[in-house]
Amino acid sequence: MERSYEFGEFVRGYRETLRKLAFWMCGDWHASEDIVQDALMAIHRRWPGLDDAGRISYARTVVAHLVIREVRGRGRSKEDRWDEEAEACEEEQWADRLTVRDALAHLSARQREVVMLRFWNALSTGEIAERLSIPAGTVRSDLTRAYATLRMLLQESFPPPDVNGHVAIPLVAS
Repeated sequence: MERSYEFGEFVRGYRETLRKLAFWMCGDWHASEDIVQDALMAIHRRWPGLDDAGRISYARTVVAHLVIREVRGRGRSKEDRWDEEAEACEEEQWADRLTVRDALAHLSARQREVVMLRFWNALSTGEIAERLSIPAGTVRSDLTRAYATLRMLLQESFPPPDVNGHVAIPLVAS
């Protein structure tokens, strides 16, 4: 009975975090809900053998593997999924989201996860290291490499501001 209570508490505490992780990896809220549900079923089967410290790490690993399986097996293209989401966004915001998402797709899975934990969950490098069970130096290295990649890929779409904080918008001759 206590195991069921513990698992229920785990689900209440981490379901949304796992869903956000799945979303950032696959880009589809509906698929992320399904992935998390499948992940929680898999975690429940292994629950008695998981120690307290390893549960969330195991959960993130299961979610990541299920996302990879989902993306590989999905019949729909990314453009189809983005078209569904586009209805909820204004055109300019949507273009920016697509640009950033395309840039994030160039990162490794771990770099995407580290960036997501840093900016979506606002975790420190130490907290990220603890959650992912990797050294803090590796987190810093992954963040540095991810920033460099994103900076290179996004510099045309999002030019840096000048010293006064103004962004130069190129004029197109018509």
